[in-house]
Amino acid sequence: MWAITLALVVSAQLADADRLVQDFHLRPSESGGQAGGQACDEQLARAREAYGRREYDRARAGFAAALAACGTQPPLLLALAQSELLSRDVVAALATLERLESAGGLDVAALKVRGKALYLAARDQEAENTLLTAAAKA
Repeated sequence: MWAITLALVVSAQLADADRLVQDFHLRPSESGGQAGGQACDEQLARAREAYGRREYDRARAGFAAALAACGTQPPLLLALAQSELLSRDVVAALATLERLESAGGLDVAALKVRGKALYLAARDQEAENTLLTAAAKA
């Protein structure tokens, strides 16, 4: 029963994550100046476009490139983690989520992505605990 419940929760969270990737905004002060800001905007546009077309490998590469152009920001790390997860690289997604956690913690959206990744990594108890933490923070 728990596996079915978790599967339903995970599938429902995909819509939330898609909205998150398409709608997040970076802080302009961290975009690296006007030239860096333009490169950042271009990389983000390409990554979001690929994500919107469900080309998750390309989105993943785009968000990784955007990290170089935009600087390390939590929304960007989360978008990268979600793209890694959807391109079926659970290990990379978990590593990116660890980077996000050390950069300032995990909010509810990040905890949901982590819960999905842990579930896909067959770490059910950790997934359950993570999703319960997300529910408590919501």
